[in-house]
Amino acid sequence: MSFNYLKKHDLTGEPVPYTLYQLGGEPVLFIRPAGEKNKPYHNALLKRNAKLAARFRAGTKITREMLKENREHDRALYGKHIIAGWENVVDDSGAEVSFSPEVCSQFLRSLPDWIFDDIRVFAANPANFLAEDEPDTAEVEETAGN
Repeated sequence: MSFNYLKKHDLTGEPVPYTLYQLGGEPVLFIRPAGEKNKPYHNALLKRNAKLAARFRAGTKITREMLKENREHDRALYGKHIIAGWENVVDDSGAEVSFSPEVCSQFLRSLPDWIFDDIRVFAANPANFLAEDEPDTAEVEETAGN
């Protein structure tokens, strides 16, 4: 018995484009998955969560400040491990900005929280990182009317 057809649900781990339509010039970020498939990110997240777990065991309750810290930490991690590159990102003078993890983290810190949260939701959704489902020969012939 074979279940090879399920392989099409494997994540590629390759960056996919994400356009920031909310911003002028429509910058495009090339985003890697924010999950286990992205080992450097996942390991950094596990390290951070181990520290948080110790705080919770000590009785710490979740606060607004903790949520803000989490978002800020994600801005740094996303610059290093999630955003792989970009297009159409410009500075205040309109000059195109070259990508680097450091500059990316600075850009992410400059975004309003709601836009950065949209990026986080996109990166955390595995469905955004599935390999393209290529039609087989029979499907192409059927569509072409042959």
